[in-house]
Amino acid sequence: MKSKYLLKKMVYKKRDIVKLKIPVEMEWFIDVCFQKSRFKLIEAISKLERSNSYEVEFLPCIYIGYRYKHKKLRSFIDTITGKHHYIIRILNKKDSFVLESRLERKEMPEEKDKESSDIEDLDPRIFRQPSRLGGGECGGCPILDFFSRLGLEEKGSNGDYYFWDIADLVEATEKEDFFLDLCKASQCYKTYESIVENGYNMHLDQSKSITVDVKDGLYEVNEGKHRICVMKRFGYNHRVPMYVTRYERYVKKEILTESSDMEQVLSACYTRFVDLGIPMDAVRKHLQNPKATVMDYLNSSEYSYEEMYERRSNQIMSRVMHPSLIEDVLS
Repeated sequence: MKSKYLLKKMVYKKRDIVKLKIPVEMEWFIDVCFQKSRFKLIEAISKLERSNSYEVEFLPCIYIGYRYKHKKLRSFIDTITGKHHYIIRILNKKDSFVLESRLERKEMPEEKDKESSDIEDLDPRIFRQPSRLGGGECGGCPILDFFSRLGLEEKGSNGDYYFWDIADLVEATEKEDFFLDLCKASQCYKTYESIVENGYNMHLDQSKSITVDVKDGLYEVNEGKHRICVMKRFGYNHRVPMYVTRYERYVKKEILTESSDMEQVLSACYTRFVDLGIPMDAVRKHLQNPKATVMDYLNSSEYSYEEMYERRSNQIMSRVMHPSLIEDVLS
């Protein structure tokens, strides 16, 4: 491959600014990896060319613009160099964003080496916060139910913007009285009270045991997510017998969904927050803060938690989003 076609020859990044000088024939071969999806950069370029501005927002709090604002100067330089010059401003600190060349892409297989399994006594506090807390003997997580109703749990039903993993939501709400009360009304908490009073059952058969994978030093729960979650949440500090599988080496393959609709992602993000009474300016402010949690967003709303839940419930029952309304939200 010619040197000028290598991505490292086309991209210069310094802090939040990415400068691009792309050979004209390469524009179709550059991808944008955002969150868990892969898009074509040409989609952002086309949006910029259709606009009357020298810069446009093409993903939440991520902007593409011309490096040279004066149109005649830009045309002259592009013609002389045979390259198009752009600047991308990445102000979004919440979501992953990477540029990738389709010509250089290498698929990394998932790998795992030697494993050993045994019963171990472990402290629940060492675990990652479990995700995927639906169902189970506990009957589901009320916090997951709340955020699912608000539409802020993982991806929307149309496969658009990815909001938060349930693990992030549970961690962010662990000191909030409203959500602690939800948790205390659950079957999980009744199980926790029984564990505190009677100790953990040492004689469970394997089908009901907490099962754990240890990969790259990280402890992840397979079965028993609700029990680990509630013990972590309320500070249970006694060791518990668990069935543990340890991997000496584990490389997880990252799976990205191929997508062709950046505009859907952009509109889905802002529309959902605006529906919950959270202004777009507040959304952009929080996207630029790497430490912002879902509570920062919710506390920017003009509505209470209960009002947001009620409004969203009514919208699900009665509202059909019309494309023109999406345009109104983004304008």
